[in-house]
Amino acid sequence: MIGLPPFRPDLKAIKDISQCIEFHVQHFTVEQLETRNKELSQAGVTAHKHKDFIATPLGKVNKDLPPWSVVSLEITSLSIWAWGRSQSSLRYQSSRAVPHYRRARHHPYSRRIRADVLKVTSPNLPDVPFFQVDVNFGKRCANIDLKSVEGRKIFDELLLEADVVVDGYRPGALDKLGYGANALRELALKRGKGFVYVPALL
Repeated sequence: MIGLPPFRPDLKAIKDISQCIEFHVQHFTVEQLETRNKELSQAGVTAHKHKDFIATPLGKVNKDLPPWSVVSLEITSLSIWAWGRSQSSLRYQSSRAVPHYRRARHHPYSRRIRADVLKVTSPNLPDVPFFQVDVNFGKRCANIDLKSVEGRKIFDELLLEADVVVDGYRPGALDKLGYGANALRELALKRGKGFVYVPALL
């Protein structure tokens, strides 16, 4: 994307790697980099200061919105807190599992409220190594190929027992695989127990 070879065995230290990438990035304007990101389906945006961000079209839309919002996709199935638990046990730590499928997204806090978290990554899109210490603490991790028959079977079985699903991929990516919010809503109706579905981006 920026003219670098895919492998540089001579670069071993993170500092040297960062300096090499920074040098090549500086040959492009912000507009050129964002265009290339879009053309090559890569993740990357301009890092604005707050005052500059709220002046952008996206910032104007988001500046008056709350940090999060809750939308009920269906209300007929039992909530996860009411499923097979006494009133006294309805606490955060009662969550059975939180499948967290991600690609370089930060959700390090769910384990801190004693949730049983399984982070699912793709064997075809390995996780970014230097994020491991930051976001993997207290989680179980698994590689599951959601494009394979075997991988989908495994993930379907995991979803049957899940309480919370955190979607850390680009908006629409999991919809294409059949695991978006609407698909989870249908599964919730079939199994008689709802999900808490948390999209990282909207």
